[in-house]
Amino acid sequence: MRENFGHGLCVMLRLITFDACNTLFRVRGSPGELYSEVAWRFDVKLSPKALNESFKHAFGEFYKSVPNFGAKGDKTAEKWWSGVVKQTFKSAGFDDEKTVARISSTLYNEFSTSSYWQVYPETFDVLEHLRKKGYLLAVISNFDERLDTILEGLYLKSYFDLIVCSFNVGMCKPSPEIFKLVLSNFGMKAEEALHVGDNVELDYKPAVSLGFRSLIVDRFSSNYSAAIVNPEHVTKDLKPLMQL
Repeated sequence: MRENFGHGLCVMLRLITFDACNTLFRVRGSPGELYSEVAWRFDVKLSPKALNESFKHAFGEFYKSVPNFGAKGDKTAEKWWSGVVKQTFKSAGFDDEKTVARISSTLYNEFSTSSYWQVYPETFDVLEHLRKKGYLLAVISNFDERLDTILEGLYLKSYFDLIVCSFNVGMCKPSPEIFKLVLSNFGMKAEEALHVGDNVELDYKPAVSLGFRSLIVDRFSSNYSAAIVNPEHVTKDLKPLMQL
């Protein structure tokens, strides 16, 4: 089947790659709500709103200073996330280190389970359709080592021929190398692939620059400028893929 996602090409599409979080699934609620729920178990009462704001800032700072969840220095991302949690609670007004360490450990373990995540309503139907059509499917995600476990718990893992997690491979989007790794695995050219993700800088731009076709899933109404993203390449969900 021949499809065109904006390169003016009429090349057989064989491979479809997906980002994971905010593309296939999302956090159930918000980080602040989940952090607050766990904190209450340890008699720490902080508002979800305050924790959510602190989390956004802490996550951004840590990812900038120690990218890819500290993949080069540690076998797991738990230490990295412990730093994020500690800074989140400190900024929200609580800095008892022993208690925060217990909260952090609980969060790390429970975020590994499906109970903290929610699959988008159309995801299963879209993946079922694409598999029946014979497309090869892969995940390319900036995520820590828990991604496989989460995808399995959400009953998504079996749909994919390959799962590339940035933490495990030691490279992350927007590096072109992580996209090239997937192409190499399947022995394909970029023009035979479509990448679907939610982030212009991490998904759309690097994919397009390599020659992928690309689709942005804008679930939060970002209203991207036409100068940045072709409006024809923006969708609010995965449903357009049912047309392939």
